[in-house]
Formats: sequence, structure tokens, C-alpha cells
Amino acid sequence: MIDFAKKLSSKYKIFILSNTDEIHFPYIWKTFPSLHIFAQNLMLSYQLGCMKPNLEIYSKALSMHKLKAEECIFIDDKLENMRAAEKFGMTSILHINNKKTFIDVSKHLT
Repeated sequence: MIDFAKKLSSKYKIFILSNTDEIHFPYIWKTFPSLHIFAQNLMLSYQLGCMKPNLEIYSKALSMHKLKAEECIFIDDKLENMRAAEKFGMTSILHINNKKTFIDVSKHLT
């Protein structure tokens, strides 16, 4: 998925909205340096003060980067997070496996 995100990032803004905490995230950041391509585009629940699927996190994340919900595609592996993003006005995709996500994202970008 990181390679796919890198490819998309040449044409689109790519962000990470993650439920994480100040204890685990530094470990993840150190262990997975491929995530560093998102360094300027991280939206972390412990920094935003709320978690998915709370609608407040979507509002804060969009405001933080001056994004319009209707212009966003939200990808998540949890149905409740996907449904919350849809309530906020985003197109959402349930990540089941990489192949399906590639196909679903491609459909929305063409």
C-alpha cells in the first residue's frame, strides 16, 4: 500500500488519519520508515484529542489541512470508521485486501 500511496502522491494529497497514542506511535515511526513520506500529512488521534469513528476527528482532520470532505477518499479497514467518514461527506472504501483497494481507489479517480 505504501508503494501505491507513493504513486498516488505524485498527483494527489495523501494523508494518514490514525487512532494511535504517544506511546506506540514513536515505535511505529521508527520501525516503519516508509511512513515518513507522510511526515507533513499525519493526523493522529492523540494529537487531535479524539478517535475514529467519532465525527469530531474527521472535522478536525479536514480543518487541519483545509480539505473538503466531498473531495476526499477515506480508506479504512474498519466498517464503523468508513461509515462515519461517509456521514461526514467523504467517499469511503473498506480495505479488505490490497488488490481490492487498488481497484476501488482507481474507480474513484477516473
